[in-house]
Amino acid sequence: MLYAVVLAGGKGERFWPWSRAKRPKQLLPITSTKTMLQETVSRVMPMIPGERILVVTGRDLVPFIVEGCPELEAENIIAEPIGRNTAAAIGLAAISLRAKDPQAVMAVLSADHQIGPSEKFLAAISTAVQCAQEEDWLVTFGIPPTRPETGYGYIEVGEKLSAQEGGVVYRVKEFKEKPNRLMAQKFYLDKGHLWNSGMFVWKVDAIFKAMDTHMPDLSRGLEQVAEEKTKEGWDRAAEKLYDRIQSISIDYGIMEKADNVVVVKGGFRWDDVGTWLALKRIHKPDGDGNVILGSGLARDSFECILASEDGGLIATLGVSDLIVVRTADCVLVAHASRAQDVRELVEKLAEKDELKDFL
Repeated sequence: MLYAVVLAGGKGERFWPWSRAKRPKQLLPITSTKTMLQETVSRVMPMIPGERILVVTGRDLVPFIVEGCPELEAENIIAEPIGRNTAAAIGLAAISLRAKDPQAVMAVLSADHQIGPSEKFLAAISTAVQCAQEEDWLVTFGIPPTRPETGYGYIEVGEKLSAQEGGVVYRVKEFKEKPNRLMAQKFYLDKGHLWNSGMFVWKVDAIFKAMDTHMPDLSRGLEQVAEEKTKEGWDRAAEKLYDRIQSISIDYGIMEKADNVVVVKGGFRWDDVGTWLALKRIHKPDGDGNVILGSGLARDSFECILASEDGGLIATLGVSDLIVVRTADCVLVAHASRAQDVRELVEKLAEKDELKDFL
């Protein structure tokens, strides 16, 4: 049986000040009138019903997700004690799924991606599921680059295995880190590299075999959690595990080491909506290249992003390449070239006791 596991524990710090500790990016209506988590759930429901969709998130966010996504089963929301990156989150979901259905196939998705059209995305998932079931492959999805992007990781494709309705399947030759501008241009032009989408499909049994081989400490700890038969015991065991394990992504921990990894070259549009600059790809700019959300006036201003959340006005005069964001209690003004660095600004806020209320 196919299940969806939606990772929804991120903080979305580069979308501060809209994204806050109690209301991170995935719980915001950035790409439409729905929250990004609601968009993710709605996208897969034609293929996977709500009772087979699991969400992994932080404990503090559970009540907000229960309220915001009534189509989900409350018992399918898995609460992490603290954030420990994607390997631990996926492992925790996998042991929960194995208890429900030892033959489960899990599609691991992110709660903060923009994807479309949905039918092409679901076709790619179908292709990935077929691969996972037939050969025990660990399947990921790669997106043909549309620009020389330095903010994404890349996948170098190897041998072509098949071409199906949902996409072309290749063996993965190598995962590449976020490149500099020159390398990003090369990857964009050579047609041998795809953006690493951070989405996966595999059998629960296959990912546990990979964890046994490449992350044995995590695997052993997850088995100890799985031995607990009550929710209280499960929570205590998970806390002990999370206190001692390394914070590492599934890419570093398993995908870059395993020899049974393939990639489906997707035919769908994809954006990880990582920074405020994504708004220029999601919303059509005006004639001067400005994107305005909420109340805004850009006079003799060019290539700016103005985002007002509280109904108040943002007005600019004679400026360019700025990001200006307003909430009820915060204002961000940043040069567009520093969009990736908003996270660093949030980290500085966390260092000052008198400013922590703004996190």
